[in-house]
Amino acid sequence: MASAELLNILEDLSKEELEKFCFFLSSDNNDQSFKPIPWSKVEDANPIKVLKTLLGNYADETLNVMHSILKNIGNNRLLQKLSKLQERNTSKILAL
Repeated sequence: MASAELLNILEDLSKEELEKFCFFLSSDNNDQSFKPIPWSKVEDANPIKVLKTLLGNYADETLNVMHSILKNIGNNRLLQKLSKLQERNTSKILAL
């Protein structure tokens, strides 16, 4: 997984979008297929801390979690960027 590319995506979020991202990351919402992270771990977090938290909690599922949250906050530009990254990762796995 390309951590630098994931960090770039998180850094491209506005401050308000990053706050929404953290809200959905910590929200116990039935629409989400991942276990929420306690708000105290992401409150006032910067992109680096958010990525470390994502990778530490979800490991190989980080791309799927980010995809779900970007969809929820409605950032289609970054959603497309992440989708391309997911496609590249799938292609690499299939090539093995």
